[in-house]
Amino acid sequence: MKILTVVSARPNFVKISPLLREISLHSNIEHILIHTGQHFESNMNDVFFKLFNIPKANYELEISGGTPSNQIGRIITKAEKIFLDEKPDWVVAVGDVNSTVATSILARNLNLRLAHLEAGLRSFDETMPEEINRIITDRLSYLLFAPDKFAVKNLKTEGIDESKIKFVGNIMIDTLDMMKEEAMKINTLADYNLSEKTYALVTLHRPSNVDNPSRLRSLLNALTNTAKQYGLKMLFPMHPRTKENLGIDGIKAIESQKEWIISKPLDYLESLSLLLRSRLVITDSGGLQEETCVTGIPCVTVRSNTERPITLVENGGTNRLAKTIEEIPEIIKKSLNSESVPFRPELWDGRTAKRIIKLLNEQR
Repeated sequence: MKILTVVSARPNFVKISPLLREISLHSNIEHILIHTGQHFESNMNDVFFKLFNIPKANYELEISGGTPSNQIGRIITKAEKIFLDEKPDWVVAVGDVNSTVATSILARNLNLRLAHLEAGLRSFDETMPEEINRIITDRLSYLLFAPDKFAVKNLKTEGIDESKIKFVGNIMIDTLDMMKEEAMKINTLADYNLSEKTYALVTLHRPSNVDNPSRLRSLLNALTNTAKQYGLKMLFPMHPRTKENLGIDGIKAIESQKEWIISKPLDYLESLSLLLRSRLVITDSGGLQEETCVTGIPCVTVRSNTERPITLVENGGTNRLAKTIEEIPEIIKKSLNSESVPFRPELWDGRTAKRIIKLLNEQR
């Protein structure tokens, strides 16, 4: 059996790592890896291959920059001949990024069997590019690997054939379980002159938060004021998009505040190490909502919605939504003053990759 996957953005690497490890245990499976090259900075690209022991990609598309539509079009154009030459038994689309939907459209146009890893997630906000990518990919897929009960319900509600829906658990947690022990061994705190539980780990990269300079400044001011109130440091690994939108003057203004520590983007191991030792996570990232849920770290998600409702406090998790900037101080207060305990939803047990490969083998 031949399986083909396409990776681009950081979350793809986190999700594909346990899948490749499981594939390596099956002599009957050949894996073809295409890398789009979406992250062109070394600490957001090559390091992922090394960190997760991912073999060199069979094909490099060398695509970076451009609008989402432009990227999707170029991926389809460059990958078409590869798909035709390789003739995979299964194409696995990963997550919800531009390469996900490009992979899905191309696979179906070529009458190849398509499976979606992380199917059924819905924010119900179609202004988000990721939401469009999820909907399209799910509609085109023959097998839909859902991470939780909410995702399964969404797919059934949308009329997806129930025989296609496979509840397999969350593959991100496979990776977390594999890397947690190693993450606890590295002394990342010394690099930033921090001690455990004295800081919040902050990540902001979504267009809704960082593309409007006025909103971004207001958001950071709200976090600064809250940090002062609680005596917290704010450790902020700055995404290239955020850095570009802040500009040199904006970055200097933040760095002048003693509450802030600005760092380069982190690799997964560094990020996990800092998450595990933090008092709080403030984010607009999907993956961090899941990781904080399982590790019991309070999480404030600076968004009006989430495609991962299973991580919310009301469903057993540690995650709270700060839907407006004005809500941020109160939500942080609740998060700091409430007990947070680790929560593992059903099938978030580190065996998701095994279930996926078993299903693909059974239906080859």
